[in-house]
Amino acid sequence: MELALNIDSDNSVPLFRRLAAALREAILTRRLEPGQKIPSAQELAEALSISRATVVKTYQALISQGYLDAITGSGTFVSKRFSSHDQQLEWEHAPLTTSGAVSGISTYAKRIQDVTFVEPHIAGLPELNYGSPPFDVLPKEKWKELLIKYCRVRPPNLFEFSNEVFGYRPLRAAIASFLARSKGIKCSPDQVIVFEGAHAFAHIARLLIEPGDQVVVENPGYLGARENLIAEGAQLIAAEVDDEGMIIEPLMRQALKAKLCYVTSAHHEPSGAILSLQRRHQLLAWARQHCTWIVEDAFDSDYNYGSAPIPALQGLDTTGSVLYIYGFWKALSPLTSLGVLVIPPSLISVFERAKFLTDRQFPTIEHYALAELISDGFLEMHIKRTGKIYQSRRQKLIYALSQEFRHNIAIPKYSAGLHTLVRFKLNRKTDDILRCAAQSGLPLVSSAHYYMGDPEPGEFLIPFATMDDETISDTVHRFAQLMLRSSGEQWDFGTLNQVEREEYATTIEQKA
Repeated sequence: MELALNIDSDNSVPLFRRLAAALREAILTRRLEPGQKIPSAQELAEALSISRATVVKTYQALISQGYLDAITGSGTFVSKRFSSHDQQLEWEHAPLTTSGAVSGISTYAKRIQDVTFVEPHIAGLPELNYGSPPFDVLPKEKWKELLIKYCRVRPPNLFEFSNEVFGYRPLRAAIASFLARSKGIKCSPDQVIVFEGAHAFAHIARLLIEPGDQVVVENPGYLGARENLIAEGAQLIAAEVDDEGMIIEPLMRQALKAKLCYVTSAHHEPSGAILSLQRRHQLLAWARQHCTWIVEDAFDSDYNYGSAPIPALQGLDTTGSVLYIYGFWKALSPLTSLGVLVIPPSLISVFERAKFLTDRQFPTIEHYALAELISDGFLEMHIKRTGKIYQSRRQKLIYALSQEFRHNIAIPKYSAGLHTLVRFKLNRKTDDILRCAAQSGLPLVSSAHYYMGDPEPGEFLIPFATMDDETISDTVHRFAQLMLRSSGEQWDFGTLNQVEREEYATTIEQKA
């Protein structure tokens, strides 16, 4: 192994002492971990072009001081006594600067210093499984089969650098066809860009927003989008949301001029509401005169419950002003984290140049595997199969919550995605509700960070997709009992008996 050491150049000090000091620094600063094997005396002597005797003398000194341990037949190791977190280290680095004024940075860098980041934000919370599907439903064997196939049977030039900065063209063609069938998207492969993770929106914000531009966003809404927009200097205008998604009438009355409107049409974050067809037409009509671009974020559009799919805004647009974001996160993560951006033809050149500068390479094998997964119809079959599983888990959760809480809880009739929104109509503090949920094993997350102003009291998210079908009812019952015991209050179920309560919950389940 190679070992980079900061050896003092002062020749007035014996070399073995300077080498010992350098090794001691590496140990105390944790560049060499407790229990880690270090090079033999001969290996280190050759690497440093010094005599083996000098290294041996250094090791002996450090062993006697307790920094190293020599194990006969195995080698020399960093002493494990430095593994204790309470050990007082002799060497300490100055802490990294994380705030305050920084000189020599760009205007953009200065702006992001003022962005209030919430860590971890809602989409990154473990309770929501980081927004990805449960591990037990992932097509792991199929994905493994495809990766092995493309590693084995292709010529060496398969792995060469590609000049297709938007991604492997057959994959983009497969995505264009898939989106046309399932989402009503109108595009050619030339308009499809494949990104790693959530890079698509960062590119949009950087390329379309100037400081001071007015941008319409949903409130509540996705925090990650707001952070990117604020970082670019945008002035955010909040649009309220109800059961039909973003409310368009106030925008039409105000006749304000906006550079961009960001909307989660297929699955509002966090409520799960689906933007109605009427409002989609209203939004497009408003944008024709008052907004340059619409960003339609359909990252969570594969699963909806209780309503028929509605064509995407992009497919209804006649002016070429809609950018469409889609991702495989909800169906395939962490097998792949690839995302998709469909852009109007007018933006192809500028996005091509921007991606060439910042994101020109891609995981070739992953692109080949995903192209086949889509082309042979497997992805759509997988979404259909897992959708039935999620629908069942969602129904069981809503049934259990309705049975336990009745009119003390509100749950949206229709929703999409892998979590559901609930509002408790109880005079209880958020921390109390979260504590009861944690004790009962119910994954419950406050929606507060989605709001630009005061959050809705008693509002939470529950990720039903990751819950066990067999234990949902018992988990919710434990949660309800803990809520009752901790409050000392009785919930009003009127004159309903147990049979009537079950009938009421069945009605709620049928609506779901």
